Amino acid sequence: DIEQSLAACGFGVGTPLRGFRADVTENRVLMLDDRLAWISINRRGTVAYVQVREAAHAPEDEEETGAANVVATRPGRIERVELVRGLVLVGKGDTVDEGDLLVSGLYDSNIYGYRWTHAEARVYARTVREFHITIPLAYEQKAYQVEYGEILRENFLKFFSKTIKFSKSTGNEGVLCDTIESERSMGILDEVGFPISIRTVWHLPYTVTEATRTPAEAEELAYFELAREIGSIPGGVELLQKTVTTHLAESEFRLDCTVVCIEDIGSTRPIDIVQTPD
Repeated sequence: DIEQSLAACGFGVGTPLRGFRADVTENRVLMLDDRLAWISINRRGTVAYVQVREAAHAPEDEEETGAANVVATRPGRIERVELVRGLVLVGKGDTVDEGDLLVSGLYDSNIYGYRWTHAEARVYARTVREFHITIPLAYEQKAYQVEYGEILRENFLKFFSKTIKFSKSTGNEGVLCDTIESERSMGILDEVGFPISIRTVWHLPYTVTEATRTPAEAEELAYFELAREIGSIPGGVELLQKTVTTHLAESEFRLDCTVVCIEDIGSTRPIDIVQTPD
């Protein structure tokens, strides 16, 4: 992001030293990027060293964040509500469905009339989730081919913003390959300050072959996928009960899991406020 802001202000790799003024560029960047509180550009040889300090923004006012409700993302039975702001509409033991209003961002007062806020809360509910995982016993896998000889490699010289290829083409067109890239600076010229580096691209040819896994291997993989899916639930969950059934067929291993858990089902949804004349 810093490099992009500098480039938008006309400063980057390849900028001529003649006529360059650090103070002018620094002011331009600060005017362009309000995330920065301070920036300093110091030049040593032909290398620019940029230091920045991020701006510390004050917390947004409720009115600036906009009116919002907290609604349910899935069905569940309410366990507890950790309120930050807003009007709580549910209590422990209440059953809610997806889309139900949990915490309102609107207040109705006989004295002051309607007013709004940006509702915020964690609403924990007992939920039931189902997972269905199927692992085929036959699958495709990569087989790296030694008959291709040495690993195909291409070398590029990067000088300022230019890239020059100085190795012959690998001839890997139409061949399935994994690609690995690396870039290293030319250490011998570091003290001089020239931005020169070598970029190397390796191509590992392979073919796709048919393979099989044993039922035990399929079962182990299914449980691994189950753990990954449970772990990917946003906000995490507190597991209360887990029921697992498995079925081995001729071509696949199937795992079905029902999980009872406690999770945060609240999601902030903005409210459109329309001002009408009195």
